[in-house]
Amino acid sequence: MKNVNQNKNVNVKLTNHFIKDLSYENLQNISQNFNNSNNLKVNDNLNVNFNLYEKNYFTLSLKYNFHCLTKQDNKNLCHLELEYIGFFEILNKSYNNQKSLTQNGLKLLFPFANEILEYITHKGGTVPISLRNIDLSLN
Repeated sequence: MKNVNQNKNVNVKLTNHFIKDLSYENLQNISQNFNNSNNLKVNDNLNVNFNLYEKNYFTLSLKYNFHCLTKQDNKNLCHLELEYIGFFEILNKSYNNQKSLTQNGLKLLFPFANEILEYITHKGGTVPISLRNIDLSLN
């Protein structure tokens, strides 16, 4: 059985994860059809905060905001905010490079947050959101 909560390359283990904050608004009229993405203006933002605890643990707070408007009249269609927290254990105690810990922690945490975004927007009746092609290199 494969352990998906651990990244063998940097000895990081995801010990807990949860939704800290979630807000979703679908402002579309039920008779409107905005499935054509050429008519939409999308603004989104992703931030990640790193906090180290007792040299053996750290948290990542992933904050994602999504706002969708019509191009023609800037009418609000939907708005989503998600803050997702991951709590990690550093298995190799001498390893504490913040950038690498953040990158590898995000690789473990991101699929859970992305699944929530996809589910909520799909079931919410708006433009489905998927962050599958995100660059986690932190350049």
